Amino acid sequence: MYMMKRRSGLSTIKFVKNNKKKVFIVVISLTICIMCMYIVNFMLQSIKESGKPICENIPRKVIYARLSNKTLGVSTQGMTEEEATEAIRNKREEFINKLESVDRIRNVYYTQCLNGLIRNVVGEYWYNQPLLDVEEIPDYLDFIGAKLILGRLPQTDGEIVLDSVVMKNNGYQVGDYYLKDVWDEGFKIVGELESDSYALCGTANGFMNSGWYFVIEHDGSIQDIDKVLEKIGVNTCEDDVIEDAIHVKQDYDREVGNIIDSIVDYMFLGVAILVAFAILILFISFIRERQNELCLYRSIGFSRGDIYILMMKELGFMFGLSVVLSVIATYGMMVFMKAVMFVPRGLICAYYYPDSIIAIIAMLVLILGILQLPVIYTISRIRTVDKMED
Repeated sequence: MYMMKRRSGLSTIKFVKNNKKKVFIVVISLTICIMCMYIVNFMLQSIKESGKPICENIPRKVIYARLSNKTLGVSTQGMTEEEATEAIRNKREEFINKLESVDRIRNVYYTQCLNGLIRNVVGEYWYNQPLLDVEEIPDYLDFIGAKLILGRLPQTDGEIVLDSVVMKNNGYQVGDYYLKDVWDEGFKIVGELESDSYALCGTANGFMNSGWYFVIEHDGSIQDIDKVLEKIGVNTCEDDVIEDAIHVKQDYDREVGNIIDSIVDYMFLGVAILVAFAILILFISFIRERQNELCLYRSIGFSRGDIYILMMKELGFMFGLSVVLSVIATYGMMVFMKAVMFVPRGLICAYYYPDSIIAIIAMLVLILGILQLPVIYTISRIRTVDKMED
């Protein structure tokens, strides 16, 4: 009974009550670090989330291809300008006929395109969208699943309809001019769309465009258009621009995704090292101040194992409380940021990132592992009170 009372005296709660300020510093420091790590990751990952409609939804229905004369099999050497233009036109028509003969392809346009624009928290996305004839627009919008929810469809040159998310993101209203700083009053927004692919469609205004492309409507089964082109005798080269699911994903990963992942990885590593160092220094000072207390525990009969378990419980309490507080604070901050920063700008974000959670847990385990060193060293040097006096 006496031993049970003595052992019950090694209480984590007593340590917390007697060291409120120190425990508060550790808990708050860890909480802020965890929260900041996840919030920064949340903001960076939102860039990837907002890019998914461009990488996944647009190529699922429509592929854009800008092919060189070499790929089309045109040689204009020795031709006059008129002859070259005619030869290229004929090859394009031949290419379209071959492509439309493929069962999985619904329709092919060769047309001017206009860049859509999504402004993100950091950076911006540009993506191609078609400028068609007035009579072609309803069929195209129906094919991609875009619905007109406000205004009207284009009826004359230089009119466009635009996805509601893109309008919100850029602060547009029906009647505004699209990218006025680029096109002046070249393209007027006459309607608002609801779609899952940041849809933009309209009519050309002269030759104001972001390029001429083959716009290929397909049944959703084509991931790599190169394989389809090979079957009809067309081999692409490095001068061509292809925007299908494979190529868009590769470009996106190279220019955005991989960079963001690297930033997150380096950030987590840097924070882990700094936090581990700071907590280690702080914890060593704790242990030094408790040297007499630990020696007293040893003197009244507690084993080194008992003292080790006590110190692990204390660390576990501080780390556990930090995790709980950081989860609550981080979730609240993300909800607030989504309502204030993301939703008004039409941006997409997610709350749950398993890889980041695993990385944070790994950081905490690493810090706990490092803290074993001063704990084990201190316990190995604990002496009883009578030996301290010798």
